[in-house]
Amino acid sequence: MDDLILQNLVSDFAEKRGLTSLASDKLFEAFVASAVLRKYHQSDITDVEEGVLVGGTGDGGLDAVAILVNGRPVCTTEDVQFLADKLRRLDVEFVFVQAKTASGFNSADIGTFVFGVKQFFLAVLDISASMSFRAEIQALVAVARDIYSKTVRMQKNPKCSLYYASTGKWRGSPEPKSRFADGVAQLEAMNIFSSVGWRPLDAALLKKTYQDLERSVVKDVEFGNPAVFPNIAGVDEAYIGLLPGNEFIKLVTTEDGTLNRELFYDNVRDFQGNNPVNREIDHTLADEQRRNSFPLLNNGVTIVARSIDRTGNTFRISDFQIVNGCQTTHVLFENKDAVTERIFVPVKLVATDDSRVIVEVIKATNRQTAVLPEALESLSDFHKNLEAFYAAREGEQSPADRIHYERRSKQYFMDNISPNNIVTLTGQIKSFVAMFLDEPHSYPRYYGELLKSYEDRLFVDDHKPAPYYASGVALLTIEKLLGSRKIDRRLRSYKHHLLMLVRMLVGGYNTPKLNSNAITDYSLGVVDALRAQSTGPNGHVARAVQVLNRSIRTFPPVSSAPPHRLKAFTEKLIRDLHAGKTITVTDDAAAVPELGRRESGRILWYNESKYFGFVERSAGGDIFVHEGEIGRIPWHLRERGTEVTYTVIESSRQPGRVMAGDVMLKGEVSGGKEGTS
Repeated sequence: MDDLILQNLVSDFAEKRGLTSLASDKLFEAFVASAVLRKYHQSDITDVEEGVLVGGTGDGGLDAVAILVNGRPVCTTEDVQFLADKLRRLDVEFVFVQAKTASGFNSADIGTFVFGVKQFFLAVLDISASMSFRAEIQALVAVARDIYSKTVRMQKNPKCSLYYASTGKWRGSPEPKSRFADGVAQLEAMNIFSSVGWRPLDAALLKKTYQDLERSVVKDVEFGNPAVFPNIAGVDEAYIGLLPGNEFIKLVTTEDGTLNRELFYDNVRDFQGNNPVNREIDHTLADEQRRNSFPLLNNGVTIVARSIDRTGNTFRISDFQIVNGCQTTHVLFENKDAVTERIFVPVKLVATDDSRVIVEVIKATNRQTAVLPEALESLSDFHKNLEAFYAAREGEQSPADRIHYERRSKQYFMDNISPNNIVTLTGQIKSFVAMFLDEPHSYPRYYGELLKSYEDRLFVDDHKPAPYYASGVALLTIEKLLGSRKIDRRLRSYKHHLLMLVRMLVGGYNTPKLNSNAITDYSLGVVDALRAQSTGPNGHVARAVQVLNRSIRTFPPVSSAPPHRLKAFTEKLIRDLHAGKTITVTDDAAAVPELGRRESGRILWYNESKYFGFVERSAGGDIFVHEGEIGRIPWHLRERGTEVTYTVIESSRQPGRVMAGDVMLKGEVSGGKEGTS
């Protein structure tokens, strides 16, 4: 890369995202994908390497692929179903990125890229494709196929956007343009999109895009004679009034003339598309007789800013976001040609950096419209107390090492805090589910779907904050070890499995109740153990990596899905950890469970809340046991080391799989005789 400024911006991105150890080509792909999704699709995927990068052997010329449903990235069919059920509609965008560190726009590479996109959708439609994709892309093909099976939920077909980036200059040469145009025409001919667009990204545009995204938004508008709020605790200044329509459009428009969707990053309400309320707003703007009545018919927009500088009627608004009025803003922008200085928009403008005030404004101004549960989740008292717990525990750490819990997105944007030191709501949910609920395979799911699925086990009012804090600290610790290559980066898809393993290695398998005082000491012990070895993957982390690697190598290919997405792999991981070794198939006939045979062994572990566990067989290996077969063992004896006998039976749920049946304490009689191995 010859452009020194662009190179420095990419390095800045790498530092902030913990990607400094990525190869230069992969890092540039991550940089471009992140910029594209943030700039053009209002989607900031924190873990862009795991979330959207798909480049490698068998990528079909596709470096990054993102599927956005109602503005949210989805990776599984469960995510799609959740959003379809909750919002009763599907607005879908497919985003494809190819990024080259070369300084030109090579026509052949562009041709390969657009051909790969077409092959992707041929695979989606089950039409014979001439390309075989790698597993990561095949998984996204399956998600896209599921989306097209739900077209009844769509008001219009999905959009398809193609981005090709280079470190050179886009000159609009005929051959590259014709390659793009031909590819777009072929995609449009498939008749499965509402629109297909393409955009070349050269060095100049990449630099401007990243710099714009990283700096706070500052706008000057003419706001004539607004009413001033009286003094309010926590508020620097506040105004309410009617902003001329053309000034409002200027406020929400980027320099390239598009709607600045970053302004809605904090907004807790999705744009609802062509719903009755938005149609009514649209009709009001279309009717010349009713336009002047707009401020009487619309509740307006609420804007929260970090600071406001007023000179007469000119307001300089810095670092602001729209926390209420998403629908109004979108419809006004769609009708911007008709929105003149004669149309007035009711605007409430608040300047504050008090987090408490911001949270109250967001909650109060959004009560009248249904929102997804996850939208307001982090504004609850539980999360307020959790944020305080993080602050109290991290106060002794140096500023560079201090970890913060981000209840409100972009909460620390202006505080010069590295994203590597911030636990987001999404990260908190996924790390806790993995570490304390033993469900690391669930991490690819959309965080709102996880919140719903675990609503009775997650953020419960009487839960202690310590396990949430421990899981957040552990997540960032493992991510830093991966980022510095102290843990093999090929294990990044298994980082949530490492969280579970580390907890078990430090504190033992059975966790105290989440509302007990004991869970605090248990959780903080995990944090102390991790912090003591944060300079490298030694001790418990090294053991966790060892168990993980061995389990991956010996896991049978039971599904086309990768192991990290399978519950069966999580179960094997737990078995391997507690067995102290990797279970391997041997030629010893005595080690093969024989149906109907009475055997002996010791309880390896048993989870009362999940109703299953494993018995270590005297003959070698281990065997699954379910609640229905261990009922004769008193609950207080269902612990590691208790000697038992059992009969090898076939699982009724999974024919062909053996399990332990009729389990009893060793020495008790079964069927008139004592069982032996």
